Amino acid sequence: GGVYLTPERISGLTFSMPHTQDCASYISLSSTALPKYRAIMGPFLWDVWLALTAVYLFAMFPIAFSVWHSIKPLLNDIREVENMFWYVFGTFTNCFTFTGENSWSKSDRTATKLFIGTYWIFTIIITACYTGSIVAFITLPVFPETIDSSKQLIEEGYKISILGTGGWERLYNETDDPVAMKVYKNVDLVPDLSAGFQNVTKNVHSWRQSAFLGSRKLLEHTVRTNFTPDDDNKRLLFHLSDECFVPLLVSFVLQQRTHYLEEINGALERALQGGFMKKVIQELEWEEYRSATGKLLKVHKGLMGVPEDRELNLDDTQGMFLLLGAGFAIGLFVLIIEISVWTTEQVKYRQLGELTLKQQAFNKLKEHGKAFYNCILAPANSGIIYLRERRVSSAFGEYVTRPYTSWPRSFFPSPTIQSPSPPPRNGTVSSAPPINLAADSRSMDQLPLPKEKPIRLMSF
Repeated sequence: GGVYLTPERISGLTFSMPHTQDCASYISLSSTALPKYRAIMGPFLWDVWLALTAVYLFAMFPIAFSVWHSIKPLLNDIREVENMFWYVFGTFTNCFTFTGENSWSKSDRTATKLFIGTYWIFTIIITACYTGSIVAFITLPVFPETIDSSKQLIEEGYKISILGTGGWERLYNETDDPVAMKVYKNVDLVPDLSAGFQNVTKNVHSWRQSAFLGSRKLLEHTVRTNFTPDDDNKRLLFHLSDECFVPLLVSFVLQQRTHYLEEINGALERALQGGFMKKVIQELEWEEYRSATGKLLKVHKGLMGVPEDRELNLDDTQGMFLLLGAGFAIGLFVLIIEISVWTTEQVKYRQLGELTLKQQAFNKLKEHGKAFYNCILAPANSGIIYLRERRVSSAFGEYVTRPYTSWPRSFFPSPTIQSPSPPPRNGTVSSAPPINLAADSRSMDQLPLPKEKPIRLMSF
């Protein structure tokens, strides 16, 4: 126990020699599990991905120039850009199956072969590095970066909370450090220790998190006895910074002009030299901070043990599905744009009185359907009807001598009288054959049917 030594207290009270050294440190939240979707980007840093993207986009130009000694064909024909795009993409997936007539892999130029060979070797090395590391980044946990200095607090935009009593605010006023002065611009005063911890925990999902400045020993004791989570079901932990913002010396307060000051200082000095104070601290920690399993409670986790081989679960592969979802979302966005453009063109055609694309497509489809019917379905239907008329009666064992249904009147032409032909030039008159109107005055049902050969049923 004891109090902190400050210039104001030394001038009015008597203190023994310091027996313990404490520090003013920051406490913040630290996540023990980063999102697994970041694993697909884990093997490379952002600058490596930027360099690969640049190579992926601009590698086609030197290869195209080596083929044609000009890049105009690449700029004038968009199909050449697409051809080279898939060629460069194929090197990343080892898909060397380009056998087209204008395939660049079939070039006879030595420079082109050197470009493609160098790029192929480069791609093999890059893909080997990525595939060799992606499994480790998916299966092994990735610990986030913790806040260990005041400079990191400024860079991350943290809000600082300190106690409004006890002289903690003077720690910033009595220093000329530029980093400490910048930190002091975002300081909030809290009434007690619990309010400081609430500021740290309530902003966990905010874009601007909070940190609390206090005594390292007191913060460590509070976290170990009240906020230490279970290793299996907690994802957020408190983290104490490694930086000692202000050294704090702890000593005993004595009366003015006491006669025991030298004896107390001598006893404290011998206890420190013999390691007695360190032994007392270790025994107190063992009694106060021991968990139910017999281990010491920790403020933050260290490195985990050797991982065991296991199968990948859905949480491990969520980055791949997010990548697929992002691609589908972009494709859906482009599809919506295309539909909007198509709808605008339809409205424009209606205003001009022309056939819309939908009407043109429907008319074209109707023409193709009619042609299909005339070519295939119409002859088949007529043949089926004809066979049905001749075979329905034959199923009863009779000879078919007339159709199943009566023929319509329009089937037989009405008798007509032919006009005589004009006389020939030689003066002779030709006689037309006489027409027997009385013989053809019968009704349609009384007309004789053409003779048909009987159909004989055959059984096997």
